[in-house]
Amino acid sequence: GVKVAGGTYWHVVPEVIGPLLERQGGLMHACEAETSMIMHLRPESVRMERLAEAFGPMSTRVEGQPPGLAMRRSFKTISPSGVVGDARVASAEKGAKLLAAISTKMAELLLNPKLWA
Repeated sequence: GVKVAGGTYWHVVPEVIGPLLERQGGLMHACEAETSMIMHLRPESVRMERLAEAFGPMSTRVEGQPPGLAMRRSFKTISPSGVVGDARVASAEKGAKLLAAISTKMAELLLNPKLWA
């Protein structure tokens, strides 16, 4: 009798992520957003001395790949740094703002009683 929903926060509430970013429209891998959130939550996990090289392509998609087609590729072939996006402008302050916006919007959506009727 338990109702279950599944989703990833960057797909469920992208409208609160993009406006808080400087160099990208949304969340990517090890990017401005993810690095900022880790800087806020676990700053000791970020190698600040390598931040200057923490950037890569702005997409994992090759030219002509339709949005509905998911293709997995090794990050070694996509980005030598392992970053998709640009983490060079990441900050703990931005991470705090992202986490607050994401959690507030997710809670608002999940508290909608119509989802669980």
